[in-house]
Amino acid sequence: MSITRAQAIRRYPELSSLAKIKDEGWDFHVLVDEAGEPSCLVGYRSRRQFIDAIYVYDTNETTAIRMNVERPGVAGGIVWQSTGPLENTLEELLALPAPGERFAPVLTRKMGLLLGLG
Repeated sequence: MSITRAQAIRRYPELSSLAKIKDEGWDFHVLVDEAGEPSCLVGYRSRRQFIDAIYVYDTNETTAIRMNVERPGVAGGIVWQSTGPLENTLEELLALPAPGERFAPVLTRKMGLLLGLG
């Protein structure tokens, strides 16, 4: 079953902010669990060697991050992270200075450490 963007926004008004960033070049994918059920909506965009992403589990449980992509000579990892309700995390993520601009976060933390893996 599929529905139009307008139908989805009528049913879930909180999606309107995600629809706006989709128009600004963000890509979205639905992650599914082992049973094939949707478990998370992921939105992301790539700028320079950074990726901004938002993971939406429900309207009150989201995680937004900016990652530095690993490349030769540079370790990848998370440079910024926020969790909370969709509107708050998305607002904070969009308020970040663009990579390379003054006050943009640059200190990279290993992703495994943040996730309790290392």
